[in-house]
Order: sequence, then structure tokens, then C-alpha cells
Amino acid sequence: MKNYNLKNYKFFNLPKQYSIQDYTESIDHIIKKYSIMNTLSSVYSWGSISHPGISDIDLIFVFKQNSNMAMPFFHRSFYFLNSKTRYLVRHPFIFIEKQSFKNARFVYPDTNFNLLYGKNIKIDNPSTEDKYY
Repeated sequence: MKNYNLKNYKFFNLPKQYSIQDYTESIDHIIKKYSIMNTLSSVYSWGSISHPGISDIDLIFVFKQNSNMAMPFFHRSFYFLNSKTRYLVRHPFIFIEKQSFKNARFVYPDTNFNLLYGKNIKIDNPSTEDKYY
């Protein structure tokens, strides 16, 4: 087995200590920011916060059908969130129209989508045959 000298390596972006409460506050902040948009139908999370400080927040913003999903850069970008929330989010949000979201299980068949805000949308389940392909 090779012996590695840690002095030869540089580590960056190390995990930070955050609590479940920090995640809850960040999600509440995001929902408050986006819920003012009258074209927004729902906000869902997916995944889990199994390791606070390492786990990220995965959010899907579902917009009403045939709505203009165009929004100012201030709303589209997570870079305008506070530093704690940016760290916990780690990547851009998913923006999708209602009809497309109804078919989300065709792409993510085993994902649990958790409603955080707005109307609950019935997500269609693919048939056994569809899952095969």
C-alpha cells in the first residue's frame, strides 16, 4: 500500500457544520422569496438531508401551465441568496411547468417528491412496461 504524504495535497471546500434548523430556515427563506410570483404553482423538495453540512437542498419550482416562466435574473439565480443558503443549496434550482412535472417519474421513478409550498400535483407513475425501457 502506498503511503501518501498529506503535505503534497491541498484540500478545499471542506464541509461546514450546519443543523437541520439551518436547512429549515434556508428553505423558508427561499419559499418566501419565490412565493410572491403569481405563476408559481408549487415547490417540491427531493432527496434528503441525511448529513447536515454535507447534504444539499434540492428544490423543484413548478409553474402553472402556459405561464411565462421568464423571470428576472435576481429570481433565477441562487447566487443572490445569503451565504449560508447558497452553501446549503450548492447548485441551481429546477424550474418546470406543471404538465412536465406530472411526468417526473418517467425520469426519476423512485424519487420521493415532498410538497413544501402550493398545490399538490398528481405525479403520474410509469407502467411496468415503461419502467423496463
